[in-house]
Amino acid sequence: MKIKVRPNHYALIKGYINSTQKSYEFKKTREERGITLIALLVTVILLVILVGVAVSQITGDEGIIVGTEEAVDDYKYQQYKEQIEQLVHSIILADSLAGRTTTVTSMAADMENESWIKSAVPNEESKDIIVTVQEGYVYQVYYDELTGMSSVDNIGTENDEDFTTVRTEASTEGTCSYTYTNLEVGKNYYIRVIVSDRAGYQTTSAITKQGTQDNGLPTEELKASIGEYIDYTPVSGSFTSQGTYNGSSNKSFSTITSLKWRIMFVDDTTITLISDTTANTGFYLSGANGYNNGVKLLDDACKAMYSNSSLSAVGRSLKIRDIEEVSTYNKNGYSNYGREYSPSNTYYPNIFADELTGSVNEIYGKDLDLSDQTNYVTGTSHATTLKGKWTYYSYNMTRSNVGATYYSMFVPENSTTYWLASRCVGFNSLIANFRMFFVGGGTVDANHLYYSGSYNYSISSAVRPVVEIDRSSVTIGETGSGTATSPFSIKAR
Repeated sequence: MKIKVRPNHYALIKGYINSTQKSYEFKKTREERGITLIALLVTVILLVILVGVAVSQITGDEGIIVGTEEAVDDYKYQQYKEQIEQLVHSIILADSLAGRTTTVTSMAADMENESWIKSAVPNEESKDIIVTVQEGYVYQVYYDELTGMSSVDNIGTENDEDFTTVRTEASTEGTCSYTYTNLEVGKNYYIRVIVSDRAGYQTTSAITKQGTQDNGLPTEELKASIGEYIDYTPVSGSFTSQGTYNGSSNKSFSTITSLKWRIMFVDDTTITLISDTTANTGFYLSGANGYNNGVKLLDDACKAMYSNSSLSAVGRSLKIRDIEEVSTYNKNGYSNYGREYSPSNTYYPNIFADELTGSVNEIYGKDLDLSDQTNYVTGTSHATTLKGKWTYYSYNMTRSNVGATYYSMFVPENSTTYWLASRCVGFNSLIANFRMFFVGGGTVDANHLYYSGSYNYSISSAVRPVVEIDRSSVTIGETGSGTATSPFSIKAR
């Protein structure tokens, strides 16, 4: 049984001591008599209570010592996780440069060459490696040879008797079960539920006592893989990009019904589709307002033209973070990336004042991500001081750094240059260069739209729609084979 003392308990005790002292001092001035035995006993009792509370706070199950040990453990867990992630990427890169194919087995063998890794046990069937470091922390590394995707999760320690990892298969569609035995009533057991399907590998963790707990994932297996085609049809719509916001002129667009759709991502709640090629060419962004509103204009256009409410499907634009999620390219290695600048020309598009990577007149603390925007913004301002971090970079996507399947989706044949709904900024000592990311011919880059010296540029590119679908709202794959000519069916549940 644990008894916790809330903070106000101490406040009440302290208040009582103060009131006792004040009362005693008052009586002493009136009657000039010494301390009574009762008052002394009360004081001693209260001191004992306070000492007990202090000791509990230091040595108890939730005390300072235990809290410090847990903080050190958390730090080491994260430190080793990042170290393993870097090792995975370096192995994939080294194999690619040497013309070798990276497999789960070969990756595990390379890992065991590292002195800080105690063991790396591969499982080709489940596409994972159980890695134990010398300090006893255990991690699960997932690697998909087809997509090139990888992930790392910590799953406990090798001496953790309360931590159980179980992998069990269902022979048919539906649920599978595992029975735990010899569990103690009232004891917490940390159970990791692992769900694997053809579309990817998902894991969830749950804490439960003796009994069972739903892991929160759909029990139905998704009958489609990353890159396969889905017979998705958006509800036809239209969108007008207004000159007030795009910096150019009004232009209207409508749904392109001939687009085909492929699976880009799958997780436990969402299926994300991407069009098989570019759409809606001639989408202009110009000057400061093009920078101010490019993200929202592209997202709103895709939402208006490529959503389908009956399938709980919502359209948006492809973003730089979608590519970053699967790319092994390290943007932090790009020249000047992350470095802070303060140019002498200090005009800026107004949305910059809300971005997390910039400051205007020494005001920091804004949290707007460069791929997000909620409201339309117009105009420019002139700052006394303008500072910001370099967030522009460019590189060539290849089948090695994004995987063959994603390369075919991000760089489709016969496609035109298309926008990414993501802003970025480059600098030098004189100016800040405000840009919007794009993909053209396999190159990730960003177009100049506005310089802090008040120079404007007007650029036209295509739209690249993406659709996010609530996984629990649809059934996929009752018919079709997942190809461009025979896509998997999709219907509302």
